[in-house]
Amino acid sequence: MSVDLEMEDDLDRKLAEKLEKARKEKEKEKVDVLAKGEEIEAEPMIEPDEPVDEKELLYSGLEKLGCTRSYLTKMKERHGTVIVYPHEDGKWFVVRPLRVREMKMIREIAGQDVERLNKELLEAGCVFPKLSDESISDLPAGLPDLLVNMISRLSAFIPVELAFSLSKEL
Repeated sequence: MSVDLEMEDDLDRKLAEKLEKARKEKEKEKVDVLAKGEEIEAEPMIEPDEPVDEKELLYSGLEKLGCTRSYLTKMKERHGTVIVYPHEDGKWFVVRPLRVREMKMIREIAGQDVERLNKELLEAGCVFPKLSDESISDLPAGLPDLLVNMISRLSAFIPVELAFSLSKEL
């Protein structure tokens, strides 16, 4: 089990313990009130909801925007990882990592032009919606840079200092 999952499980356990403690305290208060002969207000009966699957919510949200589950499944099979970024304006973006051969081609296409490089990265790395030169120009000002950074991080382009901080000496 990964450290992240262990931490999440531990947080879930602690939250469940707090909830159980709060329920017991509330029940004790009711017993104390009844012992004093006071009336208790009836609480509305709320059935616990079934747990919400976050991935299912993402899939259904993307399907409403026109991105099918089968397409996303194919992208995940082909690229290993895809991530969803729900932007504030109701547009959602799905990006994927790039491979070395793709980066070589993109760098050759862009040459020394950084703006062209970023546009090529967006066109290649954004699987939904498909972005073009025109659609990139219509995005909010900081969004292209944010998406390029997300694609770069997925593609393992991280600062050397961060890479060293994440590594372990044998």
